[in-house]
Formats: sequence, C-alpha cells, structure tokens
Amino acid sequence: MTDRLDDADPAAVAEFAAMENLLRCWIRETNVPRPDGDRLCCR
Repeated sequence: MTDRLDDADPAAVAEFAAMENLLRCWIRETNVPRPDGDRLCCR
C-alpha cells in the first residue's frame, strides 16, 4: 500500500490529510477499540 501523503497532487494530499485527521478525532471521541494489530487502515 502506498502512502497517500506522498501523492504528487497537493490538493489530493490535503484532502486525504484532512480526512485522516477527522477520522482520528472520531475514533478518539467514540472510543473505537484498537485493532489487534498496530494499524487501522482506510482504503
């Protein structure tokens, strides 16, 4: 899987970073349990 923050399109990078930030806040606020592994991935 490639890192979306390495995209050549600055607008795509900004959109992904904003979505990731909102998702992190939502996960924290709703107390979503941690996955078995170290990563929670969005595709």
